[in-house]
Amino acid sequence: MKRAESRLVDAKTVDLLLTERNGRLDQTALGKTTLSNTFRLYVLDDGGAVLVFPDKRGRHFVSYNDMLEEHLAMEAWSATGNDMVTGLFPSGEDFIERVPQLVTSLPRLIDVEASTLDATESSIDAIDVAIDAAGSEPFLAGDVFQSLFAYVGEVIRRAIGGRWDLLSQDDGRTWEPDVIDAQGNRCNLLRVYKEILEHGEEGNLRAFAHHTIRTHRREGRV
Repeated sequence: MKRAESRLVDAKTVDLLLTERNGRLDQTALGKTTLSNTFRLYVLDDGGAVLVFPDKRGRHFVSYNDMLEEHLAMEAWSATGNDMVTGLFPSGEDFIERVPQLVTSLPRLIDVEASTLDATESSIDAIDVAIDAAGSEPFLAGDVFQSLFAYVGEVIRRAIGGRWDLLSQDDGRTWEPDVIDAQGNRCNLLRVYKEILEHGEEGNLRAFAHHTIRTHRREGRV
């Protein structure tokens, strides 16, 4: 999915953009998306747009049309439900059994030196660098994504003393892998997809892993 060019801006910058570029509230566009319940969208004279958050900060988009196309695409992606999960994990219910193989194949798939990916939290920096260099899209393909997902999951699993589990969806045919911590809580690893999709703006795999490990680490575990 092509990302619309944008940047995060503070409340003062939001006010300047709306004043200097004659921001006009768009009452209709977000009615087509789930964003309408939380955000306000302003169209600027130069063809750009500002999405204003509840805390008055915002995201400035260079192109209103690109922004709208991106969010409509995200809505369509979300609506695919179980079909999306199936596409991300071609291994299906064999995913856990294949984790070692998937982890081993990751360096080749993303062109990173194998010795760099040593299952430590800091090793995820190399993946972030690779995504920055090539863009998000190559890393969202099913074969690459499930290997990357397996690697990040393994780093987290080892750090928190957790275990892999497969969560069956209602259709009985779709399986979502996840890591379960020592207290039986899910790590919700599917958020890795969002981190890749928003990489370089709001997404970062190392930060995601660090936060997840801190949240789920067993008390007293180093």
